[in-house]
Amino acid sequence: MFSGLIKNEYIKLFSKKKTYIILGLYILLSIIIAMIGESFEKSYFRYKDPDYLIENINHQIQYEKEYLDSIQNDSSIDEDEKEMLLKNSNEHIETLKEEIKRLEERKKTGEYDWREEYREQIAANESIIKEIEAKGNLSKDDLNQVNYMKQDIERLNILLSTDTSPEDENVNTGINYLYNNLLMVTSAFLSFGLILFSSDSVSGEYNPGTLKFLLIQPVTRIKVLLSKFVVTALSSVTLILGGQALFFVIVGLIKGFGKLSRPMLVGQEFEKVIYDGFEMFQRIAGSGEYIPLWNYILRMLILEIFLIITVTAFIFMVSTISKSSVVANTMCISIMLGSTIVYNLSSSYRKISHLIFLNFGDIDGIVSGSIISNTGKVVFTPINVIIVCVITTIVFVLVSLGVFKKRDLLI
Repeated sequence: MFSGLIKNEYIKLFSKKKTYIILGLYILLSIIIAMIGESFEKSYFRYKDPDYLIENINHQIQYEKEYLDSIQNDSSIDEDEKEMLLKNSNEHIETLKEEIKRLEERKKTGEYDWREEYREQIAANESIIKEIEAKGNLSKDDLNQVNYMKQDIERLNILLSTDTSPEDENVNTGINYLYNNLLMVTSAFLSFGLILFSSDSVSGEYNPGTLKFLLIQPVTRIKVLLSKFVVTALSSVTLILGGQALFFVIVGLIKGFGKLSRPMLVGQEFEKVIYDGFEMFQRIAGSGEYIPLWNYILRMLILEIFLIITVTAFIFMVSTISKSSVVANTMCISIMLGSTIVYNLSSSYRKISHLIFLNFGDIDGIVSGSIISNTGKVVFTPINVIIVCVITTIVFVLVSLGVFKKRDLLI
């Protein structure tokens, strides 16, 4: 009998025009995300174009020459200081001219050695670190700069060891599209899309009286309600992940699937620092580990599934309690927006945000560990998020069942 209820709920769900409208909007969003990726790719290649870079460097040289003239004509500057400023500015101009020569040579050969560029960046960072550490008695600003340089060296070395080029990160390939889709869907579309999709799953049936007809059948109210929740949750997960998989394949076939082994940092650790009078969390250099992008995205997908089910359970509970689709929509949207506003305004709320599913939209930050720097909670980890989702879902479903069992359906 329960399988019959499931089948009946699927028929009702996919007989609604609203289901196809929301699905169409989701497909439109997926297309827009692909277009954004394409636009970003074009911008990336434009900014890497030698002619564009040469033009920008010429502007910088012109600015430096104007700066030189202003220093030479400024009588308020001490002569020794003026000499030092002029020397530094002239050296900077010569460096820029050398960069133009390098770009001109690159134009002739048409070759771009990104590996050599990474090695040069590593060498430059190491040189800066040595200069700073040679001073002794380092200030907090010096320590922060050294920490940042070490992290950048670590990142560049990993990219070199895995043969990951800048294009692997910036071209609109299938795997990069899927990553961007996960970011945008979970942070923006997911909650509001699910509200539109499932807020009338129970409340929409009170007024027409369809529940009255359903409840005269030889089934318990628990089975009736559970069938609705199971169908709503499974449909939500299937449609969202199915859309992501479909566009991953489409973009992959057109643009290539990309480098699935691109390294991604996870498990970052942070320490509390005081900077300009403000308490901040700074990543500890060397903390965390690098995993391939396919593994990283798999973790994001797992979190997305748990988040979809939890959000669906919450909307389902509100729908069961409210008896009105309009009220259910209003309550869900108000709570979602209110949580976002409070999260941005209240540091106290951010400290307990790891216990509230409404704050799990940043699955990229959760997987990488970077969300800890915003919340200050080292327990804001993927495992703890999944535990909270499971417990919260169970609570929402039990509340829904309790309310539905005791409700008088005066229809």
